[in-house]
Amino acid sequence: MEEAWKTALGDKLGGLLDALFFDKAQVNRSGDKMNLFLHADRLFSDQECEKVKSAFRSLFTGVSLNVRLSYPALGPRLCAQIEEYRDYLIRRVCRESPGSQPALAHAGWRFEDGALSLDFQDEVSANFTRRRGVEKLIADILRDEFAVTCPVRVAVSGDEKERLRQIAERQKAEDLRLSEMAAKAAASSKEVKKAPSRVLYGRSIANNSIEIRELTEDAGAVTLMGEVLKVDSRPMKNDGGVIFTFPITDHTGTVYCKAFGRVKGGDEERGAQQLEALKEALVPGAWMKVRGKY
Repeated sequence: MEEAWKTALGDKLGGLLDALFFDKAQVNRSGDKMNLFLHADRLFSDQECEKVKSAFRSLFTGVSLNVRLSYPALGPRLCAQIEEYRDYLIRRVCRESPGSQPALAHAGWRFEDGALSLDFQDEVSANFTRRRGVEKLIADILRDEFAVTCPVRVAVSGDEKERLRQIAERQKAEDLRLSEMAAKAAASSKEVKKAPSRVLYGRSIANNSIEIRELTEDAGAVTLMGEVLKVDSRPMKNDGGVIFTFPITDHTGTVYCKAFGRVKGGDEERGAQQLEALKEALVPGAWMKVRGKY
């Protein structure tokens, strides 16, 4: 089968084929759903992963296809040089728990005594990470994608004086960042950006937007408007839809948004067209108006 799919997808995947290896395929009894498992001998970027998935979907038309890419050959290197893979693991965790990114980015990552330890400078960050279930998320990623089975532990390290010093430095850096954002917003006030007038997905939003800095934990349903910083997407498991995750900023703050693009029954062609239009419009630099529960 390996030679067959490489021949069929050679034009679409080009040089990516050399790094890909077929593992197995699982098909349900009715033959309309398939899980396809591939291995790679190097880490693929989000764009490369999407290119691979799109190519295989074009090969298996009429089938609900889920492509799973893993890197078992990289497991030993990951254990020996965890810092090299830290950014990738943080991106993977943030697909499920976007709010965990700041804490994980400031944690120390190390393998010790057969376990992966995440060392935080303060108990607040450590407890936040535990409540988010990040330990299990990382353990599942290590097992499913790198064939590494090990416990993941969250700990607090460093003395109180050092912890307070680092908090002060981070607060100083944050104050500077907010000051620069305010200056940038003031300088560009003559060119106010507006959210697109057309509805990209869902219903028209009539509610007035609030500034992101006004968000609180009990804000509930809110309307925001801001600039898209980046976009990650992954297919849904069952209905052929796509989950889009993207942070937006209005220069008073930044918040992660998640949109569930589904191809609803009754008019799949129109639904697919809407998904494609959403994918084309949802790009870094676009100014979006969004509504949902915070």
